[in-house]
Amino acid sequence: MLYQLDTLYFPGLAQKNDWLGVMAELAQTRRLQSSDRTALAALVDFSLAPQREAERARVGELLARLVERYPHRIDLVGLQYRFVMATAPEQKDTLLPTLQRAAARNADSPQAAVLLANYYGNADLGNTYDQLLEWQRRDQLRRELPVVRALFEQ
Repeated sequence: MLYQLDTLYFPGLAQKNDWLGVMAELAQTRRLQSSDRTALAALVDFSLAPQREAERARVGELLARLVERYPHRIDLVGLQYRFVMATAPEQKDTLLPTLQRAAARNADSPQAAVLLANYYGNADLGNTYDQLLEWQRRDQLRRELPVVRALFEQ
């Protein structure tokens, strides 16, 4: 949040304080906390703004470092997938092993199957339908059924 505040409102401080550098350093040693998930999502959103293009590579490196450290965290894998799809969709194939590993480690997570279904999309309908089936298998309370139905109503 300090990075966003300084960047938006105090550019002089942003030049003095390398908040992305601090975050990258902390990502190597500090244990990830629940509040970090919201902050990381906000960081990704902020970095995707057109005027933030210069810092995107550093945000991508930070996400990659966190996913490397926490490959089982489907929320981090999802953030990395979203970031890559928004900034360099031609590199999405590099994420398939990470997505598959996260799905295997999160056997009950519907989100893992959703990420894989999004990855395959229209290019590989067989795998997409397999992941939609897996999504439904993991969503035993059918909380996501309206979302799945909407996919087929289009």
